[in-house]
Amino acid sequence: FKERRDGTVKISLRSAPGVDVGSVAQAFNGGGHREAAGATLEMPLAEARPLVLAKLHELLAKDH
Repeated sequence: FKERRDGTVKISLRSAPGVDVGSVAQAFNGGGHREAAGATLEMPLAEARPLVLAKLHELLAKDH
């Protein structure tokens, strides 16, 4: 997570083989690949962080 001066938050996601973080980035209008992706969220860090972490938890729960 990187909060920018303009109030947006850039997320960069990396994963182990087989974990599709690209789908998480796409959920926030981002893009990339299965194991490396990112997005820019139009909200402050305090709002972005719990949303992204919840989406990542959903992804990991599906895999197990």
